[in-house]
Amino acid sequence: MAAIFILAQRRDDRAITAGLSASYVLMDSWFTHAPLIAEVLRRKLHVISMVKNDNKRYLVNGKRLSLKELYETAPRVEEKNRNILHLTHTQLAPGIPVNTLFVRHRSKKN
Repeated sequence: MAAIFILAQRRDDRAITAGLSASYVLMDSWFTHAPLIAEVLRRKLHVISMVKNDNKRYLVNGKRLSLKELYETAPRVEEKNRNILHLTHTQLAPGIPVNTLFVRHRSKKN
């Protein structure tokens, strides 16, 4: 994990040095770990990413919830777009603010 973090930092540093500017960093779910997200936020950038259903914990009202538990407690979105299921504002432990949007899997009908 530490090697990936260092490589991602170097990639970002090279992009900034080359004159690229951005507001968002788009990440694969494989990279969504708290230290890397915190570093991106420290650089005043936003992160857009999918997340894996792994051992990450999300802070909701002082409780540490798994992704499945977060899905179950997040309010359902009642809009015309049936692909958006739930939306919640929470924190990724250790206190990194995140907006979590649960969407319907494209190949599943229900």
